[in-house]
Amino acid sequence: MTNLFNPHKPKKGSSIKKDLFYNASKKPFTITPNVTQERIDIILDKINQHGYQQLTTEEKELLKRAEKEGF
Repeated sequence: MTNLFNPHKPKKGSSIKKDLFYNASKKPFTITPNVTQERIDIILDKINQHGYQQLTTEEKELLKRAEKEGF
């Protein structure tokens, strides 16, 4: 309820639900695929046939993860 005598004064305390609702600008959790030797081989074959530029961003990220994990 607004203050009738001083309408420009904000009301005390804000709704936690409202704060959480409007603060939902973060990305939701995304599932990352597992790095397996079979997937790496498929991606490497694709690089041999079509070149590195034809890989999707997911495939490029998978190769980077595989490199970090020691595949």
